[in-house]
Amino acid sequence: MQPVRGQTPLLPMRRCDGTVLVVLAEDQVLHESTSPPRSPRRRRWLLPVTLVVLLVAVLATLRLGRDSGDEPAGDDSAGRGDSVGQDDSAGQDDPLWRTVLREDFTEDVPVGAFPSPTYSERWSVYPDGWRDTSGVGTYAPSRVLSVEDGALVFDMHAEAGEYLGAALTAEETYGQQFGRFSVRWRADPVPGYGLAFLLWPDSEQWPADGEIDFPEGWLDGSITATAHHANPEGGKEQFDTGVSMTDWRLTTVEWTPTAVRFYLDGRLVGTSTTDVPQDPMHWVMQAGTNGSGTPPPDDARGRIQIDWLQVDAYGG
Repeated sequence: MQPVRGQTPLLPMRRCDGTVLVVLAEDQVLHESTSPPRSPRRRRWLLPVTLVVLLVAVLATLRLGRDSGDEPAGDDSAGRGDSVGQDDSAGQDDPLWRTVLREDFTEDVPVGAFPSPTYSERWSVYPDGWRDTSGVGTYAPSRVLSVEDGALVFDMHAEAGEYLGAALTAEETYGQQFGRFSVRWRADPVPGYGLAFLLWPDSEQWPADGEIDFPEGWLDGSITATAHHANPEGGKEQFDTGVSMTDWRLTTVEWTPTAVRFYLDGRLVGTSTTDVPQDPMHWVMQAGTNGSGTPPPDDARGRIQIDWLQVDAYGG
C-alpha cells in the first residue's frame, strides 16, 4: 500500500509478535506488514569485489608505466642484452632497405677452424702470413679467429715476436652498390692494436673510388668514423665519437647515392656528402697493429667480439 501524501510523517511501530504497523503521527494505521523481521545480512560480496577492483588498478598502473617509459630500461653497455637504437630489426618492413645478410654466429668454431663449413659460404679470410695495414703485424686467422658463445672472437696477441691479427670479408657484399651495414661489437683496450670495419671498392681503385670506415680506431682509444672521398686527389672527413670500445656498441653505416651517414647506438654522429662513392664496394673487418709505427707490448692481449651483424641493400 502506498503512503498517503499530505499526511504527517509515517511512524513504524513493531508488535511483540513481529508484525509492523505503519501509523500516522496521530496513531492512525495506514497499512500493516506481516513479514517477519529481517536480520541484517553480512555483505559477503564486498571482499571479492574489492580485491578485483584493486587487481585491475594495479594492472592498469603497470601498463601505464610501460607505455609512458617509466619501466627501467636495460643498459645495453653492461652486457650482451638486446640492442638499442638501430637494432636487429633494421631492414625489416622498411621499403627503403632490404636485408641481404644476417649473421648471429650461433655455431661455435674453435681457433684454427674458422670459417669452417658453417660460415665459409658467407665469409672468407685473409690468409696467414699477409702483413697487416701498418706493416708491423701479421694476419694469422688460424691463431686469432674463433666463434664462442654466440660471438665471433679476435684474440689479439703476440707469439714469438709476431703481432697477430686477422681480417675477413663478407662475400655476399661483393657487387653491392649502396646499402646499410650494422654490427654490434666490443673490444678490450689492448695497447698497440686497432681495428677498421670498412667498405672497400671492388675495383681496388683507391682513392678514386673512395672508402668508408666505421668503426675505426685504436683499441685503447675512441671510436671514429671516416668517409674517404671518391676522388683521385683523395680527401676525407673524419668524425671522432669520443666513445671507448670497451662496452657493447651498435655501429651503422648508411651509404646512399647522395650521402654517407654514421650512427652509434642509433645516434647520428656524422654525415658526408662530398664525393660520395658511386661504385660497388664490399665489407671487410680488419684487426691488427694500430699503425702508430711502434710494435705493441709483447704481453699485450685481449679480445674483439662481434655479437651480430646485418647488411641491407638500398632500395631508394
